[in-house]
Amino acid sequence: MPKSATTRFGLHGTPIPNPAAVVKHGNARFTILTPRLVRMQWAADGHHDDRPSYAFPNRYAKAPRFRSTSTRRDLKINTGALRITYRGGRFDSTSLEIRLSVADDTIRWRPGTPDHDNLRGARRTLDGCHGAAALEPGIISRDGWVLVDESGSVRFDPESGWVQPPAPGEQQDWYFFGYGHDYTAAIADYAQFGGPVPMIPRWALGAWWSRYHAYTEPELRALVEDFTTHQIPLDTLVIDMDWHLPGWTGYTWNRDLFPDPPGFLAWLHQQGLRVTLNLHPADGVHPHEAAYPAVAAACGHDPAAAQPIPFRSSDPTFIQAYFDHLHHPLEDEGVDFWWLDWQQGRTCELPGLDPLPWLNHLHTRDMQRREGRRPLTFSRWGGLGNHRYPIGFSGDTFATWEALRFQPYFTATAANVLYGWWSHDIGAHFDACEPELYARWVQVGALSPMLRLHSTKSAWAERRPWAFPPAILDAARAAFATRYALLPYLYTLARIHTDTGLAPCRPCYYEWPEEPSAYIAREQYMLGDQMLVAPIVHPSDPRSGLAHADVWVPPGMWFERNSGEIFHGPAWVRLEGQLDSLPQLVRAGAILPLAPPALRSHQQPADTLILSIFPGLAGATRIYADAGEGEGYRDGAYEWTPVSMRMDPGGRRIQIDIGAGEGTCPDLPALRHDRLHLEFVVQPDVIQVDGEVWSDWSYDPAHERVICNLPPRRREQAVSISVAFGQYGMQLGSLRRRTLFSSSSLWVRVYQHTTPEDARKSLGSLIIPTVHSGGSMQGVLTWRMNGPDGVREYESRVRSSIEDEIIRCPFAWDGTTKTLCWSLDLIMYWGEMEGKHHFQAQPLFPTISYWQILVQPAEQHLALDELLDQGGDLGWEVAQLHPEEADFQSLTERFLIDFSAHARTHPDSSTLHGYARTWLTSREAQTVRVAYHAPRPPQIYLNGQAVPIEEHIPAARYRINTDWSHSIPVELPAGTSSLLIISQHLAGEDPWFWFMNVMIADDNDQPIPSIIVQA
Repeated sequence: MPKSATTRFGLHGTPIPNPAAVVKHGNARFTILTPRLVRMQWAADGHHDDRPSYAFPNRYAKAPRFRSTSTRRDLKINTGALRITYRGGRFDSTSLEIRLSVADDTIRWRPGTPDHDNLRGARRTLDGCHGAAALEPGIISRDGWVLVDESGSVRFDPESGWVQPPAPGEQQDWYFFGYGHDYTAAIADYAQFGGPVPMIPRWALGAWWSRYHAYTEPELRALVEDFTTHQIPLDTLVIDMDWHLPGWTGYTWNRDLFPDPPGFLAWLHQQGLRVTLNLHPADGVHPHEAAYPAVAAACGHDPAAAQPIPFRSSDPTFIQAYFDHLHHPLEDEGVDFWWLDWQQGRTCELPGLDPLPWLNHLHTRDMQRREGRRPLTFSRWGGLGNHRYPIGFSGDTFATWEALRFQPYFTATAANVLYGWWSHDIGAHFDACEPELYARWVQVGALSPMLRLHSTKSAWAERRPWAFPPAILDAARAAFATRYALLPYLYTLARIHTDTGLAPCRPCYYEWPEEPSAYIAREQYMLGDQMLVAPIVHPSDPRSGLAHADVWVPPGMWFERNSGEIFHGPAWVRLEGQLDSLPQLVRAGAILPLAPPALRSHQQPADTLILSIFPGLAGATRIYADAGEGEGYRDGAYEWTPVSMRMDPGGRRIQIDIGAGEGTCPDLPALRHDRLHLEFVVQPDVIQVDGEVWSDWSYDPAHERVICNLPPRRREQAVSISVAFGQYGMQLGSLRRRTLFSSSSLWVRVYQHTTPEDARKSLGSLIIPTVHSGGSMQGVLTWRMNGPDGVREYESRVRSSIEDEIIRCPFAWDGTTKTLCWSLDLIMYWGEMEGKHHFQAQPLFPTISYWQILVQPAEQHLALDELLDQGGDLGWEVAQLHPEEADFQSLTERFLIDFSAHARTHPDSSTLHGYARTWLTSREAQTVRVAYHAPRPPQIYLNGQAVPIEEHIPAARYRINTDWSHSIPVELPAGTSSLLIISQHLAGEDPWFWFMNVMIADDNDQPIPSIIVQA
């Protein structure tokens, strides 16, 4: 086996493939990595590049069995799963074909075949998202195959590990995943070649606090103490960018805020906390930095010249100084890890190199020098292969219900690229978070990969739990307690993620790939294999005070973890709950390892587990433990504990076996003091431990729980527990009458699909659950689409079914950016009952999607006639909405006129004017509103006439925050009109806040589809 690349800056793995797995034919080469994963290369010069890439650092594996036959005319390869035919020449639809079986069907793939049903992966950032956002493709697809194109990717020197340009000349470098619907196998096999997910430290699973705010040291000390006072757990403190001297980039403490950084960091460590500082490194190193002289000398610059040292991520000399002089001294003071908040683009001085994934790699490798610690970065998603560098920062969302509803799907879908450790802004970054919405954000965070409260530096952006009303605080505290209790389970899932690639949060279709509902149910996910999480992400009904979660229950029997209600799947159910309700379904026979309460993760006793066991015929799990920190786990310093349960068919006895610890970890206590919780059972007659009657147990009738304290035992010692319930058995489900949740039977649900990948197929899906109460059911569906061409209408009917109905909206997105509004009216009849439902979708492309923009210093005054002259040559730039661009979010997003990039290129002393113009066509004269969102009111001109500023009024429906959103009534004539907007940026203002959204709306601040934007 060739030597693995393990240099300081290198990628782990062996990039040279196993010669026994390679087949050459002409200028093409095929490497059979597994029977279902093949690397296919073609090069005009016949030279095939074996340098490691970011996504595939390893290509060596035991050669699978396959057959190949070659003639002068073609090459045929049969792996058992894939049948490849290659006819020579560049790979195209005439030269290459692969056949495979998908769900009992034979698929014939050729280059250029569209992957319509790719199940997607992750996204670089959620910055600015109000709801759903387009995701990058993943490595699994409902179509059964995925092609990953690595042809133009940068490579790495196998010896030094340093980044290098892509291979010269005409190259094709493809990876074909042909796994059908065996999604977990695709994930596991990619982990073999993309590298394993490293173990995160156990403390990272605890709660984090973060806020973009110029905190002082006394304020942060008081904040930490407030967490303790209010009994809210905390493990990590994030200090955002104001820790350093003013500027976007910085490495020098702001002593006005932190007069004694080492002392403050030491105090935080004494409180049991870890600390991370925010970085934006793109602006390089400026003369005001304390480390500037050392960095300048190391990089060959004259420190006396006092010139900025540019940030050059591909320059090894600069990177060495970057770590040695800018980061290591701060780490020596007590900084535990870094928040690499890269927002400065995808290009740099080396063609093809995206600085973000490269920096993620460099920071992770640099942290390996710190003995006794696990490398950890906190950064943005850098593309396929970024799973090797946890933890991910998902970006700056808005505090909306739509954004919250996207979180479960976004989190679980990242599992499709092995990215299991997202850290979201819990409560969202922008805007005030209304109390109920805040509680639901915290509940989502509690059962997400990470729990990090966060907001921007605005007075209305409150995220401290105790700053909300008592009921909200109680709900938040309960959610924190739920998370900390589950830390042993989450840590076990972390090790499974490392060993198999399977992320802790994963989509339901992994286990039930042939169930259509598993793909539709996007507001839920599996948390490991024992639990399904369906957080409430909808506001409560003002009449009942209850909120709902529409849940697809997978096949089998499931318990709601808090109420004990039993569900049998497959079935859709609606759970209605109160403010503190956090729906969690666990399998019958599930075994959850829990921890006692604590305010820091390290305060949870390492010698005590609470085994929460649910009734069922059988169940089994394995529980992982290690030191929680350090790299000893790589060398076998860990332990697995097997636990199983079985119940006799009559429910009269449960047998629980806790096996001996498998493995050795010297950091774990020698003795165990475990406790059993048998959930939702009647009081037993007798409990035996290792065949002897045991008396140290009690029964909690309020929760129908048996609590049994097991005798102390050595870790390598097994124990057997028998619980007998008498002649009537356990009487399953006696708590189904409890009112933590109520299950509604007469309901329907519409999901709107707003990302390009979904909307191209259909703009929505309707779920009609099976009526289990008997009687016939029928319904009439009326779909309407209102657009520039008028109103289209479709009617259809539905009748009783023994299965849940999934009906697709008949409208799909045609690729244009015109404003559209669609709706559904549904009348359902169940016997003598009638139900009417109306669904109004969010408008598609609600804002003006085409502008011409111009930015100039304020002293360069432009006359109005110059600005409106279409034939003039002032240097207008086009700002147009392009749904195919990587940063595009969704069809409902508010298109941004972004002047900030221009502001950053002008001196801070300059006051700037930003001009934006467009043309609108209306069939008839009408009164409309120009609704806008901007930090400062702009000047608005319609057909050259100023719109009076005093008529600006708040725009309720278009609100992002109350100070920035307004609408203005105007008279729009028939025909084409010009719209000109002038915005001002004052000298010294933050350039990031120079932007604007504009929409033409009706009196209800809804967009008007009949008005056409003329490009």
